[in-house]
Amino acid sequence: MIKIRLIFVLIFVLFILPFIKYFQLKGQEERILKEGISRVYTEKEFTTPRRKILDRNSIELATDIRRDTFIFSSNAEKEKIIEFSNKNSTEIFLNANKRIWFQNPVSRSFFNDSREYCDCKIIREEKYRRYYPFGSVASTLIGFAGTEGGLEGVERIFNSRLLTKSEKRKLIKDARQRIVMGDINHFIDDEENSLTLTLDINLQYKLQEELEKAVAMSESNAGAAILLDSNNGDILAVANFPTYNPNDPERKITKNIAFNQFYEPGSLMKPVTIAGAIKYGHVDFQTSIDTNPGRLVIPGKVITEAGGKNHGEISLTEVITLSSQVGTTKVGLQFDDRQIYENLENFGFGKNLNNNFTDGSGKILIREKYQPTEKAAISYGYSVEVNTVQLARAYTVFANQGVMVEPKILLDEPTTKKQVITQENAKFILDALRTVVTQGTARRMKNIDVEIVGKTGTTEKYFPGKGKGYTDGKYVSSFAAIFPYENPKYVLAITFDEPDPNNYYGGTISAPLVRSFVSYLKRTNYL
Repeated sequence: MIKIRLIFVLIFVLFILPFIKYFQLKGQEERILKEGISRVYTEKEFTTPRRKILDRNSIELATDIRRDTFIFSSNAEKEKIIEFSNKNSTEIFLNANKRIWFQNPVSRSFFNDSREYCDCKIIREEKYRRYYPFGSVASTLIGFAGTEGGLEGVERIFNSRLLTKSEKRKLIKDARQRIVMGDINHFIDDEENSLTLTLDINLQYKLQEELEKAVAMSESNAGAAILLDSNNGDILAVANFPTYNPNDPERKITKNIAFNQFYEPGSLMKPVTIAGAIKYGHVDFQTSIDTNPGRLVIPGKVITEAGGKNHGEISLTEVITLSSQVGTTKVGLQFDDRQIYENLENFGFGKNLNNNFTDGSGKILIREKYQPTEKAAISYGYSVEVNTVQLARAYTVFANQGVMVEPKILLDEPTTKKQVITQENAKFILDALRTVVTQGTARRMKNIDVEIVGKTGTTEKYFPGKGKGYTDGKYVSSFAAIFPYENPKYVLAITFDEPDPNNYYGGTISAPLVRSFVSYLKRTNYL
């Protein structure tokens, strides 16, 4: 009987214990669940990479790459680790003052072995570093970023669009508490959030290459060139020289000359003067100008033709073709005081671009009452300061049937257009610019594969300040081209700062660049 009772008690205990345990665990369910999750998941704070900068074909121009970095107390210690890295076939990405950036992530054992090899203290950093795959090719436009964010160029102007935030991410651990995987969506680079430029890196590379050759051949101090799509304002390439390598921590920054160096454009302003005079009714397509005897006396100045020539009685087309100083002055003197400023403003001079790239908007001489010498100077491109981009923008008027197109650098930016002169007026100037190439100051470009139109400009360089002024032997030479002539697609503007005083004419020193670059466009099906 006792045995039976013991069996019943045992059965009761075995039956009731699971229920007791269940109710005990039920009260601790939340704590146990949290402990289980903590063994499987962990959260870690990440600083996500800065967003990429892409060209119009989604080619990376700037990107963040994780670089393991060793920091040393002295360069002597650094040299030992360079030696050790070479022995172990560990590739170094960059060697700078007391720092080494490795091409790929390095293991903890390599780090420990390095410390033992040099018998020194090494600080190891695992950080993202900004990298520019094309180096100096577009650096003056793209700029660079540092730990404080964007510091120059596109990196600075659009810093807010390129910044990312630190965020916590959920990661999965294995039985040994090692992180094995996370939410893959967090690690996929979202190219939709990248900053896409209008730049075409193929055109940028070629234009930079040709500009550097032209600067060297002309012995110029500096140079700039910009290629615009004349239909929508896309900046396809911006070349500057000198330039710098943004990947080098010891880089010496050079400015974006195309945007930030202002100069008097000289004869490049003559088509603008003629187009304005037609618009205001001072002349028409059939007007002839008597330039005899090759000079014009106005109060305070004698205007003469280059080389002492006398062109006689010439048409408006010939005023542009021959770059007649006397002819242009006679046209310019017919403007009233309001029209002088208004015409320049209509063509975009004295006005900034629709971005924050430039250091200013240039200068236009403003007077309530212009003196004849001032009217003359403005008509042929003095007393006005422009940059190379403004010049390209103005020439879109002649390329685009009288419509000025605003240059833009972001691919998703809408196109801005403005009617400046009539279609007939623009066609008249375009035809005249063609004769500059076939018969005038740009004849060296006559036999290029593609029919181009253009205008040359050469001015004495002005140095502002007390005791300064125009200096003999110091010039700024430039050229603006539109092509193809029959169906304009591109505007190319080029500037040379202080070329060789024995070889400084804009048409002469620009010709090799234009010929080679336009031939490249045709060969690679851009034309």
